[in-house]
Amino acid sequence: MKMNTTTNGVKDIRVVSYEKMTSPKALWEKIPRTEEANKIVKNTRECIENIFDGKESRRILIVGPCSIHDYDEAREYMEQLAEISKEVKDRFLVLARVNVEKPRTKADWPGFLLDPDRDCSGDIEKGRELTRKLLLYINELGLPAATEFVYTITPQYIGDLISLAWVGARSVGADMHKRMASGLSMPVGFKNGLEGSVEAAVNAVLTAGSRSVLLVLVQMGWKQE
Repeated sequence: MKMNTTTNGVKDIRVVSYEKMTSPKALWEKIPRTEEANKIVKNTRECIENIFDGKESRRILIVGPCSIHDYDEAREYMEQLAEISKEVKDRFLVLARVNVEKPRTKADWPGFLLDPDRDCSGDIEKGRELTRKLLLYINELGLPAATEFVYTITPQYIGDLISLAWVGARSVGADMHKRMASGLSMPVGFKNGLEGSVEAAVNAVLTAGSRSVLLVLVQMGWKQE
């Protein structure tokens, strides 16, 4: 439902319209996580922590395109990757790179989740639903998923289907992303800044490891996992 804005010459003068969005709870109920997907996510998160702690000798490989553009093509790609991952599972923990948001230095396509039709229509409802369906399908292939979170409310819609996340070079210095990371349930990595320095990443790790106050979208009686 789109609602026109009322500016009165002061408020929302650069906003064309508002659209009421599906809540995280409603999307989870519409596309629920299956037992198989739950097992993949839980086990993979534990494996990643064991690898980081030196308890496992396998290497982590994050494999996939720079961004998801097409739902059907992504499924086909992930089906092939799932088969390859089985062949190397003794040496590598393979995760599917499922980037559905695109951080941009200049104005450009914002990613599959925000504009799935790539036509500037901005059908976010469709993008979020297709993204969750895709992630569920990937996990049910036995292939864990990894992604970069660009918008801080995105984890509430798809975070339960992600085994590893990271904050990118354009976001690593942002306070809201560091605070977001402190509340995520999966392992989180931080890239170094665009200038190449690791200082921003180190500071992000320190901030994310501290207690933070977060702004989230929830409904009464619902607890995010």
